[in-house]
Amino acid sequence: MIAIKLCIFSLLMFSILLAACNSDGIVVSPSITVGGQEQEIGYIGYVADQSEVDNNEPPSIYQNVEPYTIKPNTIIELNYEEVPKKVVLKQWVNNKLEKEEELPDFSFTSPSEEGMYIYSIGQRWNFRTASSVVIVLNVNR
Repeated sequence: MIAIKLCIFSLLMFSILLAACNSDGIVVSPSITVGGQEQEIGYIGYVADQSEVDNNEPPSIYQNVEPYTIKPNTIIELNYEEVPKKVVLKQWVNNKLEKEEELPDFSFTSPSEEGMYIYSIGQRWNFRTASSVVIVLNVNR
C-alpha cells in the first residue's frame, strides 16, 4: 500500500515538474492595432494542432471566428509583450492559399479588394514555444 502511494506521489511530482519546465510564461496573443488605433478583437481563434497550419488549407477553426470588418488597404500591426523571433502570415481567399510571408515588422496591410479573408499568424519564440492565431477579416468599403 505504501509503495502504491509512493508511486502515485512520484508520478504527481514528475507531472508538476514537467509542466513547470515547459511553461515559458509568454503571452502568445498579440494585441492588434488597426489604422493606428488599438482594437479589442475578440475574433481571434487559436490553433491547437500545428499540423492544421502547416498545409495549404485554412485552419478549420476559422468557421467559429467572427469576422472583423475593415476598410481596404488598412495597416494592421501586431504588438507583443514578448517579441517573437519569427512571425509568418498566411492568407486564404475562397479556401485557397493566396499568400505566405514572414512579417519582420509584425504588420501587414488589408487587401485592396473587398471580400472575406482568412489569416493564420504563426509565431515562434523558441524551439518549444509556438502558436498560431486565426483572424477573419471582412474587407468592405
